Amino acid sequence: MERATWNGKEIMAMEVAENYELEKEVREASGRKELLCPDSECEQRVLRYCHGDIKEAYFAHLNNEDCDYAQFDKINTSTLKAIRKRLYTHFKSLGYDVKLEVKILDHHYT
Repeated sequence: MERATWNGKEIMAMEVAENYELEKEVREASGRKELLCPDSECEQRVLRYCHGDIKEAYFAHLNNEDCDYAQFDKINTSTLKAIRKRLYTHFKSLGYDVKLEVKILDHHYT
């Protein structure tokens, strides 16, 4: 998953990975179980931050198989994720206030 909520703010895994000090803080917050799923309807919202040498940075539920956001993330291919990230980065660099994805209906992210 690309997004998480921490201290009432939304954070993006790709942006965390680009900033060493922020990544250090997020890893510590992950250990304290302060990172939450951005889906307010998720019943077990605690997430962990993951970033290693092989995989790109991401967030994952500690224990949850029935989250709308996690289900949305699973069905997206790496190509779709890459396109979304490029569009997000492009529009953000132009100064637009954009979100990577949003929940527009029950059980449906886009």
